Amino acid sequence: MVKVLRCFNFRSSALLKQTENEPACLASGRNFVFIGTHGTELEVFRSQKGAEWVKYCSFQTGAHVSQIEYNETGDFIATVEKKTNRQSEVVSVKVYLNWHIAATDDQFRTRVRVAGLGYRSTNVQTGKRLEVVDVPCEKGAEFMTSCQQTGNLGIVFSRHIKLYHLVEKTIPNSQTTFLDVILFLELQFQHSISHISLCEDFVACSSSQFVQVFQVNISNEDDDLKSLTKLTDPAKGAVSPNRTSRRISSALSSLNIQDKLSSPSANVSHVRSKVTSRELPRFSAVGERGSSTPSPALTINPKVSSCAIEDDTDFIHWTFSTGNSMTTETSQNQSETGTENTTIELKGLKNLGKELKPEPSLPEIKDLRGGNHLTTGKATLTQLMFQYLDKSDVSWIHLQLIPTYLIGKDDTLILSGSGVPLRSSRRSSLAGMSCLMSGSRAGFMFSLLPQPSLLSIYKYSSDAIQVQTNGKMLFVLVQNGLEVYTTRCLIAAVHNTEHFDYVRNACPQSDTDICMCGVQQFLGPREITLTNKHVVLFNKMDNAWNINLMEEPSTPELYQDLLRFGERYQQNAPHTYHHLLLECHMTLKSSLVGQTLSQSEVSVINDLLHESSALLGEYYASPDCMTWQLCLPYYNMSGLSLIDVVRQAVQLRQHNKQVSHYGEGLVQFLRYTLFLDEDPLDIKQGDGDLVLEVCHDCMVEKLADIILFSRLKTFSPKKALKLLKGSSKARSTIDSKSRTKERLAFVSLNLRLCEPDIAVSSLSSIDKSDLIETCIDNPQILHTSMTEFSPLSQLLRCNSPKTLISILVMLHDKGTMSMDLAIRLLQGRSGVLEIHKNTHIREYLEALVNDECRKFSFDEAVPLLCEIYLQRLKEWEPPSIRQLTPSMKFRLPSGSGHFGRRHSWLDNIPPFSGAKSITSTCKYVVPASSRRAGVQPQLLQCHKIKETCSCFLCNEDLLKLQALLCYSEASSIICDKVMASIENQQKAFYFDSLAILCLMRTNYEQSLTLVVDKHTNIAADFGASVIKDNAKQWEYLLKSLLSGIGQNNDVKKCPDRNVSVGVIKDVLREMAHQLKPEVFISVLPGNGNFFFFLPFIQHCLDTHKSNILKDKILSLGENLTQSVNSL
Repeated sequence: MVKVLRCFNFRSSALLKQTENEPACLASGRNFVFIGTHGTELEVFRSQKGAEWVKYCSFQTGAHVSQIEYNETGDFIATVEKKTNRQSEVVSVKVYLNWHIAATDDQFRTRVRVAGLGYRSTNVQTGKRLEVVDVPCEKGAEFMTSCQQTGNLGIVFSRHIKLYHLVEKTIPNSQTTFLDVILFLELQFQHSISHISLCEDFVACSSSQFVQVFQVNISNEDDDLKSLTKLTDPAKGAVSPNRTSRRISSALSSLNIQDKLSSPSANVSHVRSKVTSRELPRFSAVGERGSSTPSPALTINPKVSSCAIEDDTDFIHWTFSTGNSMTTETSQNQSETGTENTTIELKGLKNLGKELKPEPSLPEIKDLRGGNHLTTGKATLTQLMFQYLDKSDVSWIHLQLIPTYLIGKDDTLILSGSGVPLRSSRRSSLAGMSCLMSGSRAGFMFSLLPQPSLLSIYKYSSDAIQVQTNGKMLFVLVQNGLEVYTTRCLIAAVHNTEHFDYVRNACPQSDTDICMCGVQQFLGPREITLTNKHVVLFNKMDNAWNINLMEEPSTPELYQDLLRFGERYQQNAPHTYHHLLLECHMTLKSSLVGQTLSQSEVSVINDLLHESSALLGEYYASPDCMTWQLCLPYYNMSGLSLIDVVRQAVQLRQHNKQVSHYGEGLVQFLRYTLFLDEDPLDIKQGDGDLVLEVCHDCMVEKLADIILFSRLKTFSPKKALKLLKGSSKARSTIDSKSRTKERLAFVSLNLRLCEPDIAVSSLSSIDKSDLIETCIDNPQILHTSMTEFSPLSQLLRCNSPKTLISILVMLHDKGTMSMDLAIRLLQGRSGVLEIHKNTHIREYLEALVNDECRKFSFDEAVPLLCEIYLQRLKEWEPPSIRQLTPSMKFRLPSGSGHFGRRHSWLDNIPPFSGAKSITSTCKYVVPASSRRAGVQPQLLQCHKIKETCSCFLCNEDLLKLQALLCYSEASSIICDKVMASIENQQKAFYFDSLAILCLMRTNYEQSLTLVVDKHTNIAADFGASVIKDNAKQWEYLLKSLLSGIGQNNDVKKCPDRNVSVGVIKDVLREMAHQLKPEVFISVLPGNGNFFFFLPFIQHCLDTHKSNILKDKILSLGENLTQSVNSL
């Protein structure tokens, strides 16, 4: 649809008065205007810096000129000249090469030569003569054009199109060069051609009924061989046939297949384990409890390999809505307009009910680079599109290809790899290619890149005489004047070169309705041509004629004209105002593509773009706007701050009393800006209160989120508390999550108002699970710029530290908060190095290593936790007071983490003397009968004694450190670090147990030696839990014990000999239980008493037979189960 909005004004207008002969045809290029008169003269005019036009030169032509074509790249003038006599008409095409000689030398001579023949003499004197190349025409030339980028010349001969190019030649036996025009390509059609347009490797031609657009490709035989080699050589980027990629439809990707493949339950094989009596472990029962539940954030088993699945980018999901349109949703990207669904067109249904028109046939192409014989290369033709003539038109009157390039590229002419300038050096920077085809009543503008698509349809007010476009505007010469239309060529190129996410940036679509923005009245208009900045119009009425030179407005001037015109209709016709705002924005955006601008011009246009974006954002933010989704990107591009937008909205609402609410576009912008992951907003407190008031009016349900999670930090807590209470009363229903956020907002605001008691009361009313979920989803409320805990976290730390630690662990599981950051926050701003005194850091690390799913963090967390335990053991002092809790039971951390089950023999190493000693009453606690009066009942008095207490309260750190070292996969590195830390503390009460645990992983002989020398009473249990079925270690332990008895044969000197013999019997009993009979006999000493060892040999045989029978029964049971299941 074409809208008529007369807002285009030429900057200036003047008449060209220096021409004497009546023009027959016009042409232009750069700053030149070429006029072919009714005589045989061609006049050239040039514009000066002061916008004045002067005559540059003139020269005689061979005949009457009917068409002029100036080529900027080749800097030549081509003419179609007709010479008529009584009997016939001769039409010729001539190319004037060094035509500038007519401006520098009045005595120049003209020399005409036939194209392709060259010179026979070396005395050509090319610098002193006007070189004219006569292009042979077997039939009359009907139309001529040239490519302004490559310098190629195209001539229409009825059903033939011939393409020529400029070639630099050398005269034989000399170093003199000259330019020649050579034929290199010919297209033969089955129908007559009326117009042609060339640009790069694109060719557009029109017949009486339709237009065809082709792309020409010319390749050499060498190029084909290179491309074939590249396909077959894997080293040059070819895809190996053995490497395949799994592809899966996006319809399946939504089912989270990868998560299911990597979940523990999907890959666990349920196989009954065969555990014999020899393999039963022996652990201490002290501190045991049920298995802990892992963090809910951990759902992936790191041991299970995952399957990588590549998404299918070609998949399209179709959804049929309740309406009449069918919509699609791509698998990766949403539509450019920001909506989820876009209408698609099915080829089979699109033209249903319409008259089907046949596709025009392709022409025959001849590659004539080698003359009239075949060349070594191959020329192919691809038809990009075709368009039939509108029913209201009789014939096509104009055809034009409009390229758009990215600026900053080289403009020099180079030859392509095939030796033909089919593509210029700027071809790689081609951003867009449009094609204008016009009849006398209607015109069509198509974009050819990346795929042909219709941009605009032009409907003229009356029959058009001539149509021209410079890419920015379309000028149509009609019977009574000149009509000016907007175009979408440049904006289509913008969409080809820039990505618009419609969040940070946006741009009007290239198929936006065009408008007729200007009309200039003229009497008897005949012809127009366009220069860089001027429109040249020739009009004639009776015998009077004029050449009008009208200067186009600059981009800022055109923008101001469009904006002023649109502001007239802002209130009464908002749709017209909106359309002109779009035209303003596209005018500015298009000016940055395809032309070279100075730095100051770019700065001015960027400032105007900010203004245009602000105006569009304001329009989309209005309450009744249906396309409010575009408010966000245009406001983001405007450079306006949040408070500027809010003030603008408030002023608009105060000014227009009919507006009772804020628009959805403003709400979207506020949500995006307030919750953006960036630094807090730098605004004053009064401005912050204004923002809160607007948010309270337009999105009351988000008020608590804004107070807690947004970038808005500077506001009055009293004002916010008042608004929050009002919003709570106004809302009739509220879900649990919103209620939790609302209460947390009350807590935060009361803390800012220094009301801790009210804050604690509000915090206690929040459900624990809802509190944890809210904090995990919004971790920013826990800290201030990741440097320290927020007041809310500090309150939570004081009143519910376990909840805070659970939150920190879950954030670690999600990858939101690292261990280092959590420790730094728990240390506080002071950053004290003595972290062993920080109970919360210790509890956080304990929770962190208490699940095998966090195994990736064991290497960092476990050494730090061991260091904390050791430091606490070194600095341990008797307590002065004990805290009395309802349940004074000790529980070691249990689960699948690094805290292993303690070996039972650890309960018999000092400071412990059995399991009961660990659970006994603390020796430091004063008996109830001796306590002082007035002491609170929940606190127990303590006194100092000389004995070492073995209770779990005094030895909690030792018990936990032992559990850490009992982990089945404890690394030797950790053991070495612990051993290095205690090597100088051999008299410490914790040395023996820790040394044995560390040495049994790094040097088992030393650990056995330490057991034999100091703790023979645990030898049997140690062997059962550590040595198991290792015959060499049992043999070493037995020899060590026997050698100890051999050195103390005297009972008087060795009163504990009976104890040692009992230990040996316990060791032999365990060996018989763990080893097979043949192995057990082989490790017994050869010089021992047979009758002493005989009972143990018998016990070993009995155990072995019972294990065989047990295994056989289990095997039969499994076979029976499989048989039943198979039935």
